[in-house]
This record gives sequence, structure tokens and C-alpha cells, in this order.
Amino acid sequence: MGYYTTLTSHDVRWKAGTDEAQVLQHVKDTMFTDEALLAHAEGGSWPIPQDKPASAYKWYSWISTEKCRNATTIAEVIGEFFDECTIKDGEFWLGFYSKQGQEDHLIGVLAPFIEDGSYLEWRGEDGYLYRWTIEGGVMTEQSGEVMWV
Repeated sequence: MGYYTTLTSHDVRWKAGTDEAQVLQHVKDTMFTDEALLAHAEGGSWPIPQDKPASAYKWYSWISTEKCRNATTIAEVIGEFFDECTIKDGEFWLGFYSKQGQEDHLIGVLAPFIEDGSYLEWRGEDGYLYRWTIEGGVMTEQSGEVMWV
């Protein structure tokens, strides 16, 4: 899959009538409580201090938990995971040029609010091609290859 990845193509849109404030609260409740960080966050430091909250030693790879907890728009949270994020008229404009962390977890949490048929296509530094597709409120990963004929 590669450590460094490039987002090569995407078409991501909210379902009609999506309330971005509701999505923001859902993401905060699902991903940024101490319990959620302990269960899902892969970044962090060890040993685990017993006298500190989880956010002091667990985080999503390359992400500022505090920025996400204090975000006032869902675009701010998505922008922490992606290098660029603008949402206009329900359509996402994303950029990604870096090490991949846990963007898949974020997109999985957002999937119930994303229009069916939305996708993100990726290429790893090793040439591995894959895409995330949204159908029925669930994100699925597919692998791909280029075939010259």
C-alpha cells in the first residue's frame, strides 16, 4: 500500500439534506472521546500513563486531537486528516500529498452521510492502487491494477 500515498482521484458528496453540524457532532462523539481514542487511534506514546486522559497519549496518526475537538466545522476536521479540504454545495474538494494515517477510519465514520457511489482513489509510493467506495452508508476498499493492452 505504501507509506506515502497520493490521492489520485475522488468524487465525494454529502447525501441530500445532510446537516454538516450534525455530522461534526457525530464525528466528535464517535472518534474523539477518550474511549474512542483508546479503541481506534493508532498513534501515540508508550508506556501509557495511568493518571492522564487518553488524549494525552493516544491520537489518530498525524492528527491534532485538540484541533478536531475544538473544530467548528466538519471541513476543519477533514482538513486535519487531508492536506486540503473545502466543501461547497455538498461536494468535497480534497488534496492529499503525504503519509497516510487513519483517513480510512474517518471516511468510514462519515460514510452514513456520504452519497452512494462516492469514491476516493489512491496510489501508494510502491505503485499499489486502491480505492474507497461508499455504498449503503458503508466504506469498502478495493485494490486495482493498470493493464496496458
